[in-house]
Amino acid sequence: MTKMKFHCLLYILIASFVFIAGCGGEKITDYINKDTLENKGLLNLALASNGTTVRVCEDNPEHPASTLINGITSSENWDSGEGWEFECDNVVVTDYNSQEMQNLMDSNRALGIDDPQSYGIRVQTSNGMSEPLGWVVIEFPEKKIVNRMVVHTIDSEKYPAEKFGVSYLILQYWTEATLESEVTGWKVADLVGGIKSQSGNVIRNNKSGVIPIRFEPVETKRMRLAVWWTNDSKLRSHQFITGAIRLVEVEVYGYEGEQKVDEKTASANYDDIAQIKVILDTYAYGYNKRDIEMLMSSISPEYSKDGETCAGLQNRMTSIFAEHKQVGLKLQDTKVMLANAGTTATATACYDLDIDGSSNTSGIVTFNLSKTADLWKIIRIDK
Repeated sequence: MTKMKFHCLLYILIASFVFIAGCGGEKITDYINKDTLENKGLLNLALASNGTTVRVCEDNPEHPASTLINGITSSENWDSGEGWEFECDNVVVTDYNSQEMQNLMDSNRALGIDDPQSYGIRVQTSNGMSEPLGWVVIEFPEKKIVNRMVVHTIDSEKYPAEKFGVSYLILQYWTEATLESEVTGWKVADLVGGIKSQSGNVIRNNKSGVIPIRFEPVETKRMRLAVWWTNDSKLRSHQFITGAIRLVEVEVYGYEGEQKVDEKTASANYDDIAQIKVILDTYAYGYNKRDIEMLMSSISPEYSKDGETCAGLQNRMTSIFAEHKQVGLKLQDTKVMLANAGTTATATACYDLDIDGSSNTSGIVTFNLSKTADLWKIIRIDK
């Protein structure tokens, strides 16, 4: 291949690589609208690889808490030590007839918990105070803006969630005193969206192995999952609890944007930025898989660059994919800026482009995007 031909091909690859996803197809729409996290462009900030740590009420060397943030969500290796287990056998609970229990029942009702079984979930501590049956604390290396958690309780053919999983949950975040608030401590997250097992700000009567929890965005360094009951918990003689908490993974998702939570438009901006990043990730994914349909799902029918249309780009990329076995693309350090009341956006990213493993180039690429019918698409790409 001559040097001139190579540079022409390189230009085509770089120029096409961002334009291509959107001339048609509903795949990207479905992709974004799914209620499962990373599809919203969110990052799992709970992973140990992101510097996050985990604490629990009591660790278990045979089922350590560290497995809760290792990225493994399957229960198939439970018998080999995957997942955290906390045995709750013979935990003493508060006397039903005590004033403390009456106060606890009133507190539970205020939280939307009205099942009498849940009253026994609070254990009697040495100082006479009541606590959840068990808890998990996810601690980030610094404050993060988060708005979703996914709890993976045990769920396999041998250990179905409806018999062995967690049932009653409350999600909390750590708040520190500020000029606006003098309260420091755990605060219950305000849940939104609603799932079958949600009642107010409480998850209860859960029978599923995967529990997606959406809540209003908060900026915090710690998230706490308090478990109040499990599907194998039993209250004996109103005095003792038997059963176990069994969790496989806890994921916490958030945005890496620069906006502050207290901005009026924060939630909307976060969603737009997240969706734009999904579009760019989808383009890169389709590019690396040489999947023209996935690639083109991120490009607007209105795409135009120096007289070339969306259809022209599709034809060009189809030819490139046919000619080359490897056209690897990486996008890093993506920055997004919204404009025109959130209807247009500019995204810049550092790119690395590899052709057939024999040549590599890098630089900065700029994506112009527009929003139509609540869906972002790429309308122009410049390098």
